[in-house]
Amino acid sequence: MGMDSKSDRASIATVSLPVHAVQATSSYAESPSTSAEWIARAAIILIASGMAWYTWGNWGDFQIDNGRELYVPVSIVHGKLLYRDICYMYGPLAPYQPSLHGNDL
Repeated sequence: MGMDSKSDRASIATVSLPVHAVQATSSYAESPSTSAEWIARAAIILIASGMAWYTWGNWGDFQIDNGRELYVPVSIVHGKLLYRDICYMYGPLAPYQPSLHGNDL
């Protein structure tokens, strides 16, 4: 018996099928998008774009402003005291929490 027998082909077919090839039937059928959904999507995009345009000039400079968030905890690790040696306008929790990690900063 060679590879042409029916039993050999059936055994090869059952072994070589991957698990993900079997498709399960689903009772959930996706409904096509309605015009109300497209209107809602467009409204969200327009509102977000309008808010970005309105506030564009008031955003901080991310390259300058974020350096303080690392400078203050590093200064605390090096022995400086918050509010006495370091000018800081906010509460003490944010700078002291990263400084607990010590030299990992």
